[in-house]
Amino acid sequence: RMATEWHKERELQARLRAINRAGVQLTSTRHLEPVLRGALKEALSLTGSTAGSVMLVEGDRLRIYVAEGLDERVLKGVQPKVGEGIAGWVAKTGKPLVLRRGAVYKRSLSHPSPERAEAACCLPMKVRGEVIGVLNVKGKEEDFTQDDVNLLSVLASHAAAAIYNARLYERLERRVGELRALSEVATILSSSLDPKKVLSLIVKHSLSLLKAKRASVMLLEGETLRVVASKGLPRGASRAVVRIGEGIAGTVAKTGKPMVLKRGERHPLSRSRSAPAAISVPLEAKGRVVGVLNVSERADGGNFTGDDLDLLMHFARQAAVAIENAELYREIRHLFDGTINALAAAIDARDPYTLHHSERVSKWATEIAKEMGLPPEEVEAIRYAALLHDVGKIGIPESVLLKPAKLEPHEFALIQKHPVIGAQIVGTVREFHRIIPYIYHHHERFDSTGYPEGISGQDIPIGARIIAVADTYDALTSDRPYRKALPPEEAAWELKRAAGSQLDPEVVEAFLRILKRQGIKI
Repeated sequence: RMATEWHKERELQARLRAINRAGVQLTSTRHLEPVLRGALKEALSLTGSTAGSVMLVEGDRLRIYVAEGLDERVLKGVQPKVGEGIAGWVAKTGKPLVLRRGAVYKRSLSHPSPERAEAACCLPMKVRGEVIGVLNVKGKEEDFTQDDVNLLSVLASHAAAAIYNARLYERLERRVGELRALSEVATILSSSLDPKKVLSLIVKHSLSLLKAKRASVMLLEGETLRVVASKGLPRGASRAVVRIGEGIAGTVAKTGKPMVLKRGERHPLSRSRSAPAAISVPLEAKGRVVGVLNVSERADGGNFTGDDLDLLMHFARQAAVAIENAELYREIRHLFDGTINALAAAIDARDPYTLHHSERVSKWATEIAKEMGLPPEEVEAIRYAALLHDVGKIGIPESVLLKPAKLEPHEFALIQKHPVIGAQIVGTVREFHRIIPYIYHHHERFDSTGYPEGISGQDIPIGARIIAVADTYDALTSDRPYRKALPPEEAAWELKRAAGSQLDPEVVEAFLRILKRQGIKI
């Protein structure tokens, strides 16, 4: 018996190690679908199950994102409400549910009528106490044991963190794409005198921004709206003319208010009985509606969101006032700032100890740059770089970022990658090329012992040296899992000690002058 128990314990430990390895791999994966497929594959392998699925919460329903070995009816038709059915109960209560073989249940994962269930296990996936999805496995010859449930719970926890990371990263990619499109439009619209080219760009980028298949620009001509540029429309629709106040576009032009239609929705203003999802927004210049921008049929077949509407409204506003370059530039800059702040906040929010960290580092770095007499364009570049200096942490597993204990060598190696990842991310936006070196080198040390390149002194870009000082000060004056925040006076003393080794003495002196003017004794 002792030998049997020993073998069981060894097997359990081996399975747990496998889960932890899988967890590290999952949280290092940047995109959602590979995370979901990896989690399901590991769950099936871990328990010897033949079928399963991963369902994510969308509003008040659960949607199957990936599945293995399930009937086609499950994949096509099942979207249970939270609280209904087995998976819905798990999503609502946040508790795992084990189905024993042969037991009778009122509702199973795939059928609404009472039936004798096969062995199955449904586990909640939680992030910060909130259920974001359900992991389901079944098709096992024996009933699931308590060890199975415990191990699957660990896996579900890893998967939830990985899903959060992947969604955040995909949102980041989406935002970068939006910035790129808006930036290109701002540059070209403000310089181009070719109306056809401008209209073509509006159509092109509205499709790209909303990931849609059809778009059109309609401009006012007296009491009518005429399509002047389009893509994806039938030949007749691409030459359409409608009266103001008639139909969807005519109503938007008359009221100056946007309209959003869900897929298949019967709308009294629409002639179509099976219309795709669509958004129509007014094009306004100087408070006057000059046209309507229409986008329809999402590439994924879904409905447009409130974020889509907000984004298209911003885009339409920029397009409509293209003749006013100064105003267009101001709006683009405002949108840039808002987006960058949102991205920085999203990264900082992963760890309660770093909430608003990027915002504070940007504030200090901007003040230092001004104190050192740098040109306005350099100050602005440093402000952006400081806001985004930690954007590369999107690629670092949460288990490493939030670890309160000392990092293992391989974990520290992961942390050291975040400047490289950050530089790669911002490098996809042409206007951010100037700040790439500042993000890439902000963890270099003045004495050459930093990373990623180990360069020293004046070889480190000035923006990176400034961000390093601001970053260090904010870290010292903020609570961390392993220590309390230092008072400003002690933090300033630590900066003086680090000058010449970790930090640039000239930058430190500039920052100390700022602190002195604020009444901090140094």
